Amino acid sequence: MLLAPPLLWLAFLWSEPARTGLPAPVLGYGLAALAILPGLIGLGMLDLRRRTMLLILPLYVVAMAIVLVATLGVSGCILLGECG
Repeated sequence: MLLAPPLLWLAFLWSEPARTGLPAPVLGYGLAALAILPGLIGLGMLDLRRRTMLLILPLYVVAMAIVLVATLGVSGCILLGECG
């Protein structure tokens, strides 16, 4: 649940659409949502009460958004060679 989204996000970033530039911000948001999807499915498969699941879900989405933005920054830093 925690490792798949950043790895998928990196795969999307290093794929052809990311190199040519995203034509619309909606595509970037869609790719981020697609990267978070395996974690959401895993979260849904946990044997938890519905109320507990609804409390965890927003925290997971916010945490994954932070991780994906940080991964995007590190990836861009590496691609541009301006790290450090």
